[in-house]
Amino acid sequence: MGTKKMLYPYVHPLKPVSYGPKLPEIIRGEGIYIQDTQGKVYIDGISGLWNVSLGYGNPKIREAIINQLDEIPYVNPIQHSNPTTAKFAELLLELVPENIVNVVYTCTGSESTELAIKIARKYNQLKNRPHKNKIAALDLSYHGTYYGSMSISGVDRGISEDYGPNLSGMIFLPTPVKKNPTIDNSNILEVIEKELHYIFNREGQNIAALIMEPVLGSGGSIPLPTEYVQMLKDFCQEYDILLVIDEVATGFGRTGKMFGFEHFNIEPDVICLSKGINNGYLPLGATLISNKIYEAFLDQNTQIDHLSTQNGNPLACAAGIGSLQLINDTTLLNHVTNMGEYLRSEIHSTLNNHKNYSETRGKGLMIGIELIKNKKSYECLSYSHINELVQIFTQKGLIVYPFYNHPRTTGIHLFPPFTLTKQEAEEIVKIIKKVFEQVIF
Repeated sequence: MGTKKMLYPYVHPLKPVSYGPKLPEIIRGEGIYIQDTQGKVYIDGISGLWNVSLGYGNPKIREAIINQLDEIPYVNPIQHSNPTTAKFAELLLELVPENIVNVVYTCTGSESTELAIKIARKYNQLKNRPHKNKIAALDLSYHGTYYGSMSISGVDRGISEDYGPNLSGMIFLPTPVKKNPTIDNSNILEVIEKELHYIFNREGQNIAALIMEPVLGSGGSIPLPTEYVQMLKDFCQEYDILLVIDEVATGFGRTGKMFGFEHFNIEPDVICLSKGINNGYLPLGATLISNKIYEAFLDQNTQIDHLSTQNGNPLACAAGIGSLQLINDTTLLNHVTNMGEYLRSEIHSTLNNHKNYSETRGKGLMIGIELIKNKKSYECLSYSHINELVQIFTQKGLIVYPFYNHPRTTGIHLFPPFTLTKQEAEEIVKIIKKVFEQVIF
Protein backbone atom coordinates (compact mmCIF):
# COMPACT_ATOMS: atom_id res chain seq x y z
CA MET A 1 0.00 0.00 0.00
CA GLY A 2 1.15 3.54 -0.76
CA THR A 3 1.81 6.21 1.83
CA LYS A 4 -1.16 8.44 2.59
CA LYS A 5 -0.74 12.02 1.44
CA MET A 6 -1.68 13.97 4.52
CA LEU A 7 -0.75 17.49 5.58
CA TYR A 8 -2.39 17.27 8.99
CA PRO A 9 -4.24 14.41 10.73
CA TYR A 10 -7.57 16.12 11.40
CA VAL A 11 -9.74 18.86 9.95
CA HIS A 12 -10.31 22.01 12.01
CA PRO A 13 -13.81 23.51 12.14
CA LEU A 14 -14.51 26.47 9.84
CA LYS A 15 -11.02 26.29 8.32
CA PRO A 16 -9.75 25.01 4.96
CA VAL A 17 -9.05 21.29 5.24
CA SER A 18 -5.28 21.89 4.92
CA TYR A 19 -5.11 24.58 7.61
CA GLY A 20 -3.93 22.54 10.59
CA PRO A 21 -0.16 23.19 10.47
CA LYS A 22 -0.74 26.96 10.60
CA LEU A 23 -2.47 26.89 13.99
CA PRO A 24 -0.73 27.17 17.38
CA GLU A 25 -0.87 23.94 19.38
CA ILE A 26 -2.13 24.80 22.86
CA ILE A 27 -1.02 22.49 25.65
CA ARG A 28 -1.90 24.18 28.95
CA GLY A 29 -3.91 26.94 30.52
CA GLU A 30 -4.22 28.76 33.84
CA GLY A 31 -6.73 31.48 34.62
CA ILE A 32 -7.09 33.67 31.53
CA TYR A 33 -3.80 32.49 30.00
CA ILE A 34 -2.97 29.66 27.57
CA GLN A 35 0.40 28.37 26.36
CA ASP A 36 1.47 26.69 23.14
CA THR A 37 4.08 24.00 22.42
CA GLN A 38 6.69 26.69 21.73
CA GLY A 39 6.25 28.17 25.19
CA LYS A 40 4.44 31.30 23.97
CA VAL A 41 1.78 32.57 26.40
CA TYR A 42 -1.41 34.26 25.24
CA ILE A 43 -4.25 36.08 26.95
CA ASP A 44 -7.32 34.09 25.96
CA GLY A 45 -9.55 37.05 25.20
CA ILE A 46 -12.41 34.84 24.03
CA SER A 47 -12.59 32.20 26.80
CA GLY A 48 -11.85 29.21 24.58
CA LEU A 49 -14.76 29.56 22.19
CA TRP A 50 -16.78 31.81 24.51
CA ASN A 51 -17.30 28.87 26.89
CA VAL A 52 -14.43 28.71 29.42
CA SER A 53 -16.10 31.49 31.41
CA LEU A 54 -14.36 30.78 34.72
CA GLY A 55 -10.93 30.34 33.17
CA TYR A 56 -8.58 27.38 33.02
CA GLY A 57 -7.45 25.14 35.84
CA ASN A 58 -10.48 25.72 38.05
CA PRO A 59 -9.98 23.41 41.07
CA LYS A 60 -13.66 23.17 42.07
CA ILE A 61 -14.78 21.97 38.65
CA ARG A 62 -11.81 19.60 38.37
CA GLU A 63 -12.70 18.08 41.75
CA ALA A 64 -16.34 17.64 40.74
CA ILE A 65 -15.35 15.76 37.58
CA ILE A 66 -12.88 13.51 39.43
CA ASN A 67 -15.40 12.67 42.16
CA GLN A 68 -17.98 11.68 39.54
CA LEU A 69 -15.36 9.72 37.58
CA ASP A 70 -14.65 7.66 40.68
CA GLU A 71 -18.36 6.76 40.90
CA ILE A 72 -19.50 6.19 37.29
CA PRO A 73 -18.47 8.01 34.09
CA TYR A 74 -21.47 7.18 31.88
CA VAL A 75 -25.10 6.17 32.24
CA ASN A 76 -27.41 5.10 29.39
CA PRO A 77 -29.90 8.00 29.24
CA ILE A 78 -32.67 5.87 27.69
CA GLN A 79 -32.78 3.12 30.30
CA HIS A 80 -31.29 4.67 33.44
CA SER A 81 -31.08 7.86 35.45
CA ASN A 82 -28.29 9.25 37.62
CA PRO A 83 -28.39 11.42 40.77
CA THR A 84 -25.87 13.93 39.37
CA THR A 85 -27.77 14.34 36.11
CA ALA A 86 -31.07 14.78 37.97
CA LYS A 87 -29.57 17.23 40.49
CA PHE A 88 -28.15 19.46 37.79
CA ALA A 89 -31.54 19.63 36.04
CA GLU A 90 -33.13 20.67 39.35
CA LEU A 91 -30.53 23.40 39.85
CA LEU A 92 -31.09 24.74 36.33
CA LEU A 93 -34.85 24.93 36.87
CA GLU A 94 -34.32 26.93 40.07
CA LEU A 95 -32.67 29.68 37.99
CA VAL A 96 -35.38 30.21 35.37
CA PRO A 97 -38.97 31.53 35.46
CA GLU A 98 -41.60 29.30 37.06
CA ASN A 99 -43.22 28.52 33.71
CA ILE A 100 -40.08 26.58 32.69
CA VAL A 101 -40.53 23.10 34.14
CA ASN A 102 -38.35 20.58 32.34
CA VAL A 103 -34.83 20.00 31.01
CA VAL A 104 -33.96 18.05 27.87
CA TYR A 105 -30.21 17.44 27.77
CA THR A 106 -28.09 17.92 24.64
CA CYS A 107 -24.36 17.97 23.94
CA THR A 108 -23.93 21.26 22.06
CA GLY A 109 -25.54 24.61 21.39
CA SER A 110 -26.27 23.56 17.82
CA GLU A 111 -28.10 20.53 19.15
CA SER A 112 -30.03 22.65 21.66
CA THR A 113 -31.40 24.97 18.97
CA GLU A 114 -31.98 22.03 16.63
CA LEU A 115 -34.09 20.41 19.31
CA ALA A 116 -36.03 23.65 19.87
CA ILE A 117 -37.15 23.55 16.23
CA LYS A 118 -38.29 19.94 16.57
CA ILE A 119 -40.17 20.63 19.80
CA ALA A 120 -41.90 23.72 18.37
CA ARG A 121 -43.10 21.84 15.31
CA LYS A 122 -44.28 18.77 17.20
CA TYR A 123 -45.98 20.94 19.82
CA ASN A 124 -48.11 22.49 17.09
CA GLN A 125 -48.84 19.08 15.62
CA LEU A 126 -50.09 18.01 19.05
CA LYS A 127 -52.28 21.14 19.13
CA ASN A 128 -53.79 20.16 15.74
CA ARG A 129 -52.09 23.03 13.94
CA PRO A 130 -49.88 21.30 11.35
CA HIS A 131 -49.84 24.47 9.21
CA LYS A 132 -48.08 26.30 12.06
CA ASN A 133 -44.58 25.03 11.30
CA LYS A 134 -42.45 27.99 10.22
CA ILE A 135 -39.58 29.31 12.33
CA ALA A 136 -38.72 33.01 12.58
CA ALA A 137 -35.18 34.21 13.37
CA LEU A 138 -33.19 37.41 13.04
CA ASP A 139 -31.26 38.08 9.84
CA LEU A 140 -27.98 38.56 11.74
CA SER A 141 -28.53 35.57 14.03
CA TYR A 142 -26.37 32.51 14.54
CA HIS A 143 -27.79 29.31 16.01
CA GLY A 144 -25.40 26.53 15.01
CA THR A 145 -24.24 24.22 12.24
CA TYR A 146 -26.64 21.26 12.34
CA TYR A 147 -29.12 21.24 9.47
CA GLY A 148 -31.93 22.91 11.37
CA SER A 149 -29.76 25.27 13.40
CA MET A 150 -27.78 26.21 10.28
CA SER A 151 -31.01 26.84 8.38
CA ILE A 152 -32.15 29.43 10.96
CA SER A 153 -28.75 31.16 11.18
CA GLY A 154 -29.15 34.43 9.33
CA VAL A 155 -25.42 35.13 9.09
CA ASP A 156 -24.74 31.76 7.43
CA ARG A 157 -27.31 31.86 4.66
CA GLY A 158 -24.69 32.23 1.93
CA ILE A 159 -22.49 29.44 3.29
CA SER A 160 -25.36 27.03 3.92
CA GLU A 161 -26.49 27.15 0.28
CA ASP A 162 -23.65 24.77 -0.61
CA TYR A 163 -25.19 22.15 1.68
CA GLY A 164 -28.75 22.57 0.41
CA PRO A 165 -31.52 21.96 0.35
CA ASN A 166 -31.74 23.46 3.81
CA LEU A 167 -34.57 22.97 6.23
CA SER A 168 -37.57 24.76 4.78
CA GLY A 169 -39.99 27.17 6.44
CA MET A 170 -37.53 29.76 7.77
CA ILE A 171 -38.46 33.45 8.02
CA PHE A 172 -35.81 36.10 8.71
CA LEU A 173 -36.62 39.28 10.59
CA PRO A 174 -34.67 42.57 10.36
CA THR A 175 -31.99 43.14 13.00
CA PRO A 176 -31.74 46.71 14.32
CA VAL A 177 -28.15 47.74 13.60
CA LYS A 178 -27.00 51.34 13.58
CA LYS A 179 -25.05 51.79 10.36
CA ASN A 180 -23.36 54.95 11.57
CA PRO A 181 -23.25 55.43 15.38
CA THR A 182 -22.41 59.12 15.00
CA ILE A 183 -25.73 60.07 13.38
CA ASP A 184 -29.33 60.00 14.58
CA ASN A 185 -30.82 56.51 14.31
CA SER A 186 -34.00 57.31 16.22
CA ASN A 187 -36.27 56.21 13.40
CA ILE A 188 -34.64 52.82 12.80
CA LEU A 189 -37.11 51.03 15.07
CA GLU A 190 -40.05 52.77 13.39
CA VAL A 191 -38.91 51.47 10.01
CA ILE A 192 -38.34 47.97 11.42
CA GLU A 193 -41.72 47.94 13.17
CA LYS A 194 -43.49 48.55 9.86
CA GLU A 195 -41.54 45.69 8.29
CA LEU A 196 -42.34 43.39 11.21
CA HIS A 197 -46.06 44.22 10.95
CA TYR A 198 -45.97 43.28 7.28
CA ILE A 199 -44.20 39.96 7.96
CA PHE A 200 -46.43 38.90 10.85
CA ASN A 201 -49.65 39.99 9.14
CA ARG A 202 -48.69 37.74 6.26
CA GLU A 203 -47.10 34.79 8.10
CA GLY A 204 -48.00 35.04 11.80
CA GLN A 205 -50.64 32.30 11.65
CA ASN A 206 -48.04 29.90 10.19
CA ILE A 207 -45.15 30.57 12.58
CA ALA A 208 -44.51 27.92 15.23
CA ALA A 209 -41.64 29.65 17.02
CA LEU A 210 -39.49 32.75 17.05
CA ILE A 211 -35.89 32.18 18.14
CA MET A 212 -33.81 35.07 19.40
CA GLU A 213 -30.42 35.75 21.01
CA PRO A 214 -30.63 38.50 23.68
CA VAL A 215 -27.27 39.74 22.37
CA LEU A 216 -26.42 38.57 18.86
CA GLY A 217 -23.05 36.86 19.23
CA SER A 218 -21.70 35.97 15.80
CA GLY A 219 -23.75 38.83 14.39
CA GLY A 220 -21.26 41.16 16.09
CA SER A 221 -22.09 41.28 19.83
CA ILE A 222 -25.22 43.31 19.06
CA PRO A 223 -27.43 44.01 22.11
CA LEU A 224 -31.09 44.09 21.13
CA PRO A 225 -32.98 47.28 22.07
CA THR A 226 -35.65 46.77 24.73
CA GLU A 227 -38.30 48.26 22.43
CA TYR A 228 -37.45 45.77 19.70
CA VAL A 229 -37.63 42.79 22.04
CA GLN A 230 -41.00 44.04 23.29
CA MET A 231 -42.25 44.19 19.70
CA LEU A 232 -41.26 40.57 19.13
CA LYS A 233 -42.80 39.51 22.43
CA ASP A 234 -46.08 41.21 21.48
CA PHE A 235 -46.16 39.51 18.08
CA CYS A 236 -45.56 36.14 19.74
CA GLN A 237 -48.49 36.71 22.10
CA GLU A 238 -50.78 37.96 19.34
CA TYR A 239 -50.15 35.00 17.03
CA ASP A 240 -49.59 32.30 19.69
CA ILE A 241 -45.95 31.79 18.69
CA LEU A 242 -43.49 30.03 20.99
CA LEU A 243 -40.71 32.38 22.13
CA VAL A 244 -37.37 30.53 22.04
CA ILE A 245 -34.40 32.29 23.64
CA ASP A 246 -30.98 31.14 22.46
CA GLU A 247 -28.77 31.60 25.52
CA VAL A 248 -25.91 29.46 24.20
CA ALA A 249 -23.51 32.44 24.12
CA THR A 250 -25.27 34.77 26.57
CA GLY A 251 -26.22 32.32 29.32
CA PHE A 252 -24.52 31.65 32.65
CA GLY A 253 -23.38 35.15 33.46
CA ARG A 254 -21.83 36.33 30.20
CA THR A 255 -23.96 39.52 30.04
CA GLY A 256 -23.73 40.28 33.77
CA LYS A 257 -26.94 38.40 34.58
CA MET A 258 -27.40 34.66 34.83
CA PHE A 259 -29.31 34.72 31.53
CA GLY A 260 -29.49 37.38 28.86
CA PHE A 261 -33.29 37.42 28.74
CA GLU A 262 -33.27 38.81 32.30
CA HIS A 263 -32.38 42.20 30.80
CA PHE A 264 -35.90 42.27 29.35
CA ASN A 265 -39.40 41.78 30.70
CA ILE A 266 -39.98 38.53 28.82
CA GLU A 267 -40.88 34.97 29.75
CA PRO A 268 -39.48 32.38 27.31
CA ASP A 269 -41.29 29.21 26.27
CA VAL A 270 -37.99 27.50 25.43
CA ILE A 271 -34.42 28.26 26.56
CA CYS A 272 -31.40 26.87 24.68
CA LEU A 273 -28.16 26.44 26.64
CA SER A 274 -24.58 25.25 26.20
CA LYS A 275 -21.07 26.86 26.17
CA GLY A 276 -20.69 28.27 29.73
CA ILE A 277 -23.02 25.62 31.17
CA ASN A 278 -20.02 23.76 32.65
CA ASN A 279 -17.11 26.07 31.85
CA GLY A 280 -16.55 24.27 28.56
CA TYR A 281 -14.80 21.38 30.28
CA LEU A 282 -17.00 18.66 28.76
CA PRO A 283 -19.61 18.62 25.96
CA LEU A 284 -23.00 19.58 27.41
CA GLY A 285 -26.09 21.55 26.48
CA ALA A 286 -29.75 21.70 27.42
CA THR A 287 -33.10 22.77 26.02
CA LEU A 288 -35.51 23.89 28.73
CA ILE A 289 -39.25 23.80 28.03
CA SER A 290 -42.29 25.50 29.52
CA ASN A 291 -45.25 23.94 31.25
CA LYS A 292 -47.57 24.43 28.28
CA ILE A 293 -45.19 22.44 26.06
CA TYR A 294 -44.74 19.76 28.71
CA GLU A 295 -48.51 19.50 29.17
CA ALA A 296 -49.12 19.15 25.43
CA PHE A 297 -46.79 16.13 25.29
CA LEU A 298 -48.14 14.78 28.59
CA ASP A 299 -51.78 14.99 27.50
CA GLN A 300 -51.14 12.69 24.56
CA ASN A 301 -48.65 10.51 26.42
CA THR A 302 -46.06 11.04 23.70
CA GLN A 303 -42.30 11.50 23.64
CA ILE A 304 -39.80 14.04 22.38
CA ASP A 305 -38.05 12.11 19.63
CA HIS A 306 -34.51 13.19 20.27
CA LEU A 307 -31.35 11.50 21.53
CA SER A 308 -27.59 11.77 21.52
CA THR A 309 -25.76 8.96 23.29
CA GLN A 310 -23.99 11.36 25.65
CA ASN A 311 -27.03 13.47 26.61
CA GLY A 312 -26.92 14.23 30.34
CA ASN A 313 -23.53 12.57 30.79
CA PRO A 314 -22.86 12.47 34.58
CA LEU A 315 -19.29 13.78 34.21
CA ALA A 316 -20.48 16.75 32.17
CA CYS A 317 -23.31 17.42 34.64
CA ALA A 318 -20.94 17.21 37.59
CA ALA A 319 -18.83 19.90 35.92
CA GLY A 320 -22.06 21.86 35.45
CA ILE A 321 -22.90 21.69 39.13
CA GLY A 322 -19.41 22.85 40.06
CA SER A 323 -19.59 25.73 37.57
CA LEU A 324 -23.06 26.80 38.66
CA GLN A 325 -22.03 27.02 42.30
CA LEU A 326 -19.39 29.55 41.26
CA ILE A 327 -21.37 31.55 38.69
CA ASN A 328 -24.56 31.89 40.72
CA ASP A 329 -23.00 34.62 42.81
CA THR A 330 -24.12 38.24 42.82
CA THR A 331 -20.60 39.51 43.45
CA LEU A 332 -19.24 37.67 40.41
CA LEU A 333 -22.10 38.81 38.16
CA ASN A 334 -21.61 42.42 39.27
CA HIS A 335 -17.91 42.03 38.51
CA VAL A 336 -18.77 40.87 34.97
CA THR A 337 -20.96 43.95 34.50
CA ASN A 338 -18.36 46.35 35.89
CA MET A 339 -15.41 44.86 33.99
CA GLY A 340 -17.43 44.89 30.78
CA GLU A 341 -18.27 48.59 31.22
CA TYR A 342 -14.63 49.35 32.03
CA LEU A 343 -13.30 47.49 28.99
CA ARG A 344 -15.79 49.02 26.56
CA SER A 345 -15.05 52.51 27.88
CA GLU A 346 -11.26 52.07 27.72
CA ILE A 347 -11.34 50.52 24.26
CA HIS A 348 -13.56 53.33 22.97
CA SER A 349 -11.24 55.99 24.44
CA THR A 350 -8.22 54.24 22.96
CA LEU A 351 -9.59 53.75 19.45
CA ASN A 352 -12.06 56.63 19.02
CA ASN A 353 -9.81 58.63 16.68
CA HIS A 354 -8.61 55.64 14.64
CA LYS A 355 -9.62 55.68 10.98
CA ASN A 356 -11.03 52.13 11.09
CA TYR A 357 -12.92 52.35 14.39
CA SER A 358 -16.71 52.55 14.50
CA GLU A 359 -17.95 51.56 17.96
CA THR A 360 -17.58 49.20 20.90
CA ARG A 361 -20.78 47.45 21.99
CA GLY A 362 -22.14 44.51 23.96
CA LYS A 363 -23.23 43.58 27.47
CA GLY A 364 -21.12 42.34 30.35
CA LEU A 365 -17.99 40.58 29.13
CA MET A 366 -19.46 40.10 25.66
CA ILE A 367 -17.78 42.81 23.62
CA GLY A 368 -17.78 43.62 19.91
CA ILE A 369 -15.44 46.14 18.29
CA GLU A 370 -16.95 47.21 14.98
CA LEU A 371 -14.39 48.19 12.34
CA ILE A 372 -14.89 50.13 9.10
CA LYS A 373 -12.96 51.38 6.08
CA ASN A 374 -13.32 55.02 7.14
CA LYS A 375 -15.64 57.34 9.06
CA LYS A 376 -17.06 58.94 5.89
CA SER A 377 -18.48 55.88 4.20
CA TYR A 378 -18.79 53.50 7.17
CA GLU A 379 -18.26 50.61 4.76
CA CYS A 380 -17.25 47.27 6.25
CA LEU A 381 -13.69 46.04 6.16
CA SER A 382 -12.85 43.09 3.90
CA TYR A 383 -12.64 39.53 5.15
CA SER A 384 -8.90 39.48 4.48
CA HIS A 385 -8.39 42.61 6.60
CA ILE A 386 -10.36 41.18 9.54
CA ASN A 387 -8.50 37.87 9.29
CA GLU A 388 -5.14 39.67 9.09
CA LEU A 389 -6.01 41.65 12.20
CA VAL A 390 -6.87 38.48 14.15
CA GLN A 391 -3.48 37.03 13.21
CA ILE A 392 -1.66 40.18 14.31
CA PHE A 393 -3.40 40.07 17.68
CA THR A 394 -2.37 36.42 18.05
CA GLN A 395 1.25 37.36 17.35
CA LYS A 396 0.99 40.07 20.01
CA GLY A 397 -0.29 37.55 22.56
CA LEU A 398 -4.03 38.28 22.63
CA ILE A 399 -6.62 35.86 21.24
CA VAL A 400 -9.59 37.64 19.66
CA TYR A 401 -12.40 36.35 17.44
CA PRO A 402 -13.61 37.83 14.13
CA PHE A 403 -17.09 38.66 12.95
CA TYR A 404 -17.70 39.31 9.27
CA ASN A 405 -21.24 40.06 8.16
CA HIS A 406 -20.68 42.12 5.05
CA PRO A 407 -22.18 44.58 4.18
CA ARG A 408 -23.80 45.10 7.61
CA THR A 409 -21.05 44.88 10.22
CA THR A 410 -17.49 43.55 10.62
CA GLY A 411 -14.96 43.54 13.44
CA ILE A 412 -13.58 41.52 16.34
CA HIS A 413 -14.96 40.05 19.56
CA LEU A 414 -13.67 39.96 23.12
CA PHE A 415 -15.26 37.43 25.51
CA PRO A 416 -12.71 37.23 28.35
CA PRO A 417 -13.17 34.95 31.37
CA PHE A 418 -15.18 36.28 34.33
CA THR A 419 -12.09 36.05 36.54
CA LEU A 420 -10.53 38.93 34.60
CA THR A 421 -8.85 41.44 36.92
CA LYS A 422 -8.51 45.15 36.28
CA GLN A 423 -4.77 44.69 35.73
CA GLU A 424 -5.44 41.98 33.14
CA ALA A 425 -8.04 44.21 31.48
CA GLU A 426 -5.48 47.01 31.29
CA GLU A 427 -3.07 44.60 29.61
CA ILE A 428 -5.72 43.76 27.00
CA VAL A 429 -6.25 47.47 26.29
CA LYS A 430 -2.48 48.02 25.97
CA ILE A 431 -2.23 45.27 23.35
CA ILE A 432 -5.22 46.72 21.46
CA LYS A 433 -3.53 50.14 21.51
CA LYS A 434 -0.23 48.72 20.19
CA VAL A 435 -1.92 46.80 17.39
CA PHE A 436 -3.98 49.74 16.14
CA GLU A 437 -0.99 52.08 16.34
CA GLN A 438 0.61 49.81 13.76
CA VAL A 439 -2.40 48.81 11.67
CA ILE A 440 -4.45 51.11 9.48
CA PHE A 441 -6.48 49.63 6.61
